[in-house]
Amino acid sequence: MLSLTLFIFGLIFGSFANALVWRLKTEQTLGGRSMCPQCRATIRWYDNIPVLSFLWLRGKCRACRKPISWRYPVVELLMAIGFVFMGRSILGLPFESVDFWITLIFWCMLWFVLLVIAVFDWLYYEIPMVMLWIGLGCSVAFEAWRDWQAWHVWRSSGLWGWGDARLVWGLAAGIGAFAVFTLLSKGTKEHWMGWGDAWLVLLLGLVVSWPGILWAITIGSGVGSLLGVTMILAHRSNLQTRVPFAPLLILGFWLVAGMQLFG
Repeated sequence: MLSLTLFIFGLIFGSFANALVWRLKTEQTLGGRSMCPQCRATIRWYDNIPVLSFLWLRGKCRACRKPISWRYPVVELLMAIGFVFMGRSILGLPFESVDFWITLIFWCMLWFVLLVIAVFDWLYYEIPMVMLWIGLGCSVAFEAWRDWQAWHVWRSSGLWGWGDARLVWGLAAGIGAFAVFTLLSKGTKEHWMGWGDAWLVLLLGLVVSWPGILWAITIGSGVGSLLGVTMILAHRSNLQTRVPFAPLLILGFWLVAGMQLFG
């Protein structure tokens, strides 16, 4: 039941993520009804059901009959699968405990934020900074809460020290990665990577700490190199072709975070 509930909520938040990406790009408010990005016709509620409406309408807008991108149902399904994955990762915590719900909300929130960032960067080669601020704020609060929990449990036995503080080491890893990426970004006038990538690795390092952030960057860079070589060999790009780096960093992050969660 938990997995089913999370899957349904994931589909709903996936639909919201699609709308958020478009509204962030066009600088629109979150208020108002959903509309077709091509003809601007208002979308009826029964045409706005995640995945199902896309299949029912055969991937076309009811008003203008122009194609709807496959990105919309893919993002909705990825969000739903991610929410289920987050729920499965914390099954060791008591279902009725505050720890369970705070942890579940945080990881689902982080999946949402990073998926929006990945999609936005993939489409527009830009990272929406407001999503980074949300992710950073929630991550700092969550790591501080986990440290407080650990300190509260182990302080009497003397088994907890500042060396165990996840927030401290997470910030150290994130700031270190941020410094390196800032030098690369500014030193190459954002030709190799953007300023937003530096802030992104700060967020990722805060969560997976050290050496997790190193592995995440290595995996993301490796996948990016393979992708670039493959595209060049297929004559679909050249050495000047831009490749969005944020989705690759986020992929590496989730592989590392998944090993930490399930390891």
